[in-house]
Amino acid sequence: MEQRVASLEAKMDKVQETLNSITVTLAKIEATIVTKDDISPVRSDVAVIKTSLDAKATSASVAEIKGRVDALPTMPKISAILVLALTAATMILGIYHHGIIARWW
Repeated sequence: MEQRVASLEAKMDKVQETLNSITVTLAKIEATIVTKDDISPVRSDVAVIKTSLDAKATSASVAEIKGRVDALPTMPKISAILVLALTAATMILGIYHHGIIARWW
């Protein structure tokens, strides 16, 4: 019987060492755990960032603006319109200058 008790005591010493090791590990974990109070400033920062992001352009608004920009006339189109306008103005001025309209009427 004494031998069994001695064996149990030896095993209990090992169990006690294991429990001490677990206690040390738990203390280290507790030191690194973030509490609710630690997170509240981060939450307020996230809320501020979210509010500022809501005011920024979304992908839909950027796509709409891109479509509008793509629909704007290009330099060749503007040049062609100017050439046509100048040609029309030159023809009208030439007609009035030479009196072609007066001869037709």
